[in-house]
Amino acid sequence: MSTIKGSLTIIYEPPFYKAIFERRFNSTYEVSQINLGHSEPKLTLIYDLVMHHWNRIIFSNKPFVIRLFLNERSILSVFKG
Repeated sequence: MSTIKGSLTIIYEPPFYKAIFERRFNSTYEVSQINLGHSEPKLTLIYDLVMHHWNRIIFSNKPFVIRLFLNERSILSVFKG
């Protein structure tokens, strides 16, 4: 039987608020980090991210983190190695 678990943690790492998405599928662990900006994110922003942009979040099981920078108009993918 397959097990899928996911979590979302919002942290403040000066000067940015960040969303850390984690998911586990059987023995696979993947993570994604999204920069939410300088000000405290509103619940509507987080809800919109999860409900309408979930399919654009790029998860990684590599030793580097893939980051998406989110503003009110667009989501951009930035790869950092």
